[in-house]
Amino acid sequence: MRATLKTWFERSAWNLSLVVVQESSKTMEAAIKLLEHALAELGLEPGLASSALALEGTGNRSVLIRTDGESLVVRMDGVGIDGLVDREREHIHARLAAERGLGPDLVFCDAAKGLLVTRFVEGRRFDALERPFGQGVIERLVQTLARLRDVQGFGDVMNPWEKIAGYLDQAGYSDPGHDDALGAVWPGLVDLRANAEFEAADLVPSHIDPVPENLLDLGDRVVMLDWEYSALSHPLWDLAYFATEAGLSRDERAILLATSGVACERRRFGLWMMLAMAVSLAWCLLRLTHETDDKVLWTKEVARRRHLLARSLSEVSD
Repeated sequence: MRATLKTWFERSAWNLSLVVVQESSKTMEAAIKLLEHALAELGLEPGLASSALALEGTGNRSVLIRTDGESLVVRMDGVGIDGLVDREREHIHARLAAERGLGPDLVFCDAAKGLLVTRFVEGRRFDALERPFGQGVIERLVQTLARLRDVQGFGDVMNPWEKIAGYLDQAGYSDPGHDDALGAVWPGLVDLRANAEFEAADLVPSHIDPVPENLLDLGDRVVMLDWEYSALSHPLWDLAYFATEAGLSRDERAILLATSGVACERRRFGLWMMLAMAVSLAWCLLRLTHETDDKVLWTKEVARRRHLLARSLSEVSD
């Protein structure tokens, strides 16, 4: 079984720029032990691991296990994110979302080991859908986000400005304007804060990380995966972060704003998109400093996101 699992890990593509990451033997051994633990807790035959299918991702490790009765996804901590996620909170929020059909059903969780097992959901990930997104797809996403806002029991607050500061601090940058940190975009962000300040009022339950890879279109509704960063936040956050990470066109953004009822806040929405870019950049800087297996990938992501943010800030100031 170990030989098969080793082959599985070596072949798995952890994809941000179509880069295949080769894991160290130590990392693979740790992941193998976690998978074995999950199988034991589920009462499944060890032999099922030989047919485990690696699922793509840049943070967590996930594998698909098929049994006679159902298909399960086993999620484990990824490289470079140990200690960066509150797994207890994640499991609470994921369960609340699952109870309302907003996320996959939970089967087993072990916060201490970073393990989460859910039932596999058959659907099409947003990053595999044809572009531009059709109006129906965007409407289904907006409906899911609207239903999420009615969920009771979410804890913690995600303040984007505090998140940027926290990520930079964890990355070892005391000066946000340092060339290796936010660099030349920092003065623009200081100006942006005056127009996109976070107010701890009217906060709503939010997914926080609605990137295309975390969204599944089932045809009649959208299900959201990976609730590890979920928290209470500003009503515009999920919409802005999705628009940013999905690279929505002007027409796609218009549909998103119209269907979500915030078309009148077009300018403010644009500012929150830039704030979302800044959080994403800070996160990539943190990943770069914590990464052990693929610094090249995260170096490219930092450069790309810093460029996109600089261009957006420049357009606002012109």
